[in-house]
Formats: sequence, structure tokens, C-alpha cells
Amino acid sequence: MSKPPRKTNWWVFFPILGLDLIDEQHDLDRPMFGDATLISKSHIAQIVPLLKLNERGISSHDNEGFITDLLVKHATLRKEFHSYIAVKRKGSSKIYREKKGSAGPKIEIIEMATQRAAQIGALLSLSIISGSREWKTCGFVSQTGDQIESIAMISLDIKGFAYQLGGKQSFTRSSDPLRITRAELRKCINNSPANAVAAILEPQKSPLGKSLTRAVMESSIRLTEALHSISPAAKILGAVTSMEILVTHKGDSYEATTRRIRELIGAPGWEKLEAERIMNERHRYVHQGVEPTHGFLPAKATALGLACLIQFSKLIEFFPHKSAILTYLDFLHMASRMSGYWTEAERLNLSNFVKHEPFQLTFPYFETKNLKV
Repeated sequence: MSKPPRKTNWWVFFPILGLDLIDEQHDLDRPMFGDATLISKSHIAQIVPLLKLNERGISSHDNEGFITDLLVKHATLRKEFHSYIAVKRKGSSKIYREKKGSAGPKIEIIEMATQRAAQIGALLSLSIISGSREWKTCGFVSQTGDQIESIAMISLDIKGFAYQLGGKQSFTRSSDPLRITRAELRKCINNSPANAVAAILEPQKSPLGKSLTRAVMESSIRLTEALHSISPAAKILGAVTSMEILVTHKGDSYEATTRRIRELIGAPGWEKLEAERIMNERHRYVHQGVEPTHGFLPAKATALGLACLIQFSKLIEFFPHKSAILTYLDFLHMASRMSGYWTEAERLNLSNFVKHEPFQLTFPYFETKNLKV
């Protein structure tokens, strides 16, 4: 009987766009996020020689030079990238596992690392965009891209010609990456409006209840995918889905979803971000196939999703599981409806049950723009 493959530590690298780490030395010995970190292109020349491929004389070729060149210049074929998210996992590169419904077998060690990389990617994307004055952020190369739309017209009648060049873009920093050190990035994460979300995403093993951790993680990843989508409809659809992950259970009504979102962010944020319009546009797109309005509405939709995520993350310290938060939001809604029956003293007592403040729109992009659709 053959022995199972020996499990060893592997670093799995995921190329990202929009963030250029400028520290001189890599930190694989003390990773920034415990089991994960950021690696710049310049760090590759420090890391590959640690494999000692040339020293071991595996072949007469410059194997280290080949791998360095591959990771620095050709890792994404022709697509640009600026850094890597590196995730450490222990396992075997030889173990394959068929996932039900998947296109084919996958290397288990990569599957193990991919979910964690998605968490770190969401942490970075949401932390950076929440403090961005351009509503731009970083993301995985696999998530990003632009769509060029080129249209030409000629008229044989009037001998005329016209040409229009446009396209759809994501909210990804592509040609102008954020150049930053680890210390600056840590400060950015800790001081960002989304720091409550980052605090939940960063630990490899969360001390929180599973339903809460899963909701924040899945919502964050879905919202990040919406940010990097090039389609306005996909941005709005993804943003609303990210909110539904937080405030619904299977079978909950559309009305229950909207009122919980309103209670979560408060009336000022609901109005300023045109939440009702966003919900209606998404509803019409899903059920009638009507394309959402463009303009600033997709940006507002992703901001609304981020506002909900921040508010939900701040509530976690008061409740043991997701169901308790939803019950709390339903309680606030019913109390508001019944407020006309309370005395002033009763209203004051009721206010003591409120665990959160209405969301203050502190995203710099929305403070400097008059966002009219």
C-alpha cells in the first residue's frame, strides 16, 4: 500500500491590480495577516533563490531565473498586475478532489488558499475604497477588466463619417496603482470607515459565531465582486445581493429586506444614497429585464452595500448570531410604527434599546461629489 503524499507548507500567490507594495524586503517569515501577506514584484527576486534550485543542480538551466521571470513578467500572460496576495497553507500539491458541480478536479492546496485570499482581497478592496476620493480600489486580476465599445458609422447619401469610442469600466485602480508600504497600509486599514469589517475579515480563525462570520465574509466578497464588475447592472445586482446576505433568511420577503436595510443604515443614509431607487432598479432588472440607470447609481449602490456591511459589523458585538440581529432590526421597525402610542417617557425608555447610530456617510468620494443620476 502506497504512502499518502507528505504534507508541506506552500505559499500560494494570487496576482492583484491597483496596489503596489513598495517595502524593500518581503515578510514571509512574519506575514502581515498571520497566514497571508502582500508580495511585490521586486520581492520575487529575493524569494525564488530560497528554493535553491540552481544550487541543487536539478538541471543545467537557470531555473531560478526562469521562475523569477515568469512571476514578474508573465504570471498573468498579457494582463497588467502590481503585487501578489500570498497565502500559506499546509497540504500536498498532488491531492485532487472532485467538487460536486465543478468543471473538473482541483488541487486541494489551491482550494484551501483561494477562500482565504478572497477574504484578504475583500479586506483590502473595501478598506481602500471607503477612503478613496475617486471611488477606486484594488482587486484580483481575475476580477478586473474593462470593456471597450467602438462604433463607426458612414452615410453614402451625404458622404459622412462618425466614430464613437467608449466602454464600461470597473472601480479598479489600473493605470494608477496605490503605491504604499505595509505600515501605511496597516494605518489605512485601521483608520478606514470600514475598519469594523476589516477586523472581522482579518483573523484566520474568527472568535465570532459562525453565522455572523459567514455573513460578513460572504457579503464582503460579493460586494467586492460588484466593485470590480464592468457592468452597471452587475454592480447594482451584486451590491443588493451583498445586503441580502446580511439581512435575510431564506424565504424572507422583499418588504422585510428593504425595511431591515432602512433600519440598519437609518433614514439619512437611505435618502442620500437613493436606496429605494436602487432596490427598485434591481427588482425591475431581475424580474422584468429592464437595464438599470447608469450615471452615479452603480457607485451609490456599492456605497449602500458597504454602509450596510459596516453597520452590521458594528452590531456584532451586541448579538451572538445573525438571527438575533434580524430580530433586533424587526423590533426597531415595529417600535417605530407604534411610536405614536407611546408617552414621552416610554419613547425615552425605548431609545435605550437602540444599539447603533444612523450611518454617517463618511466616504470621501461622496463628500466631494454632487452625485445626481
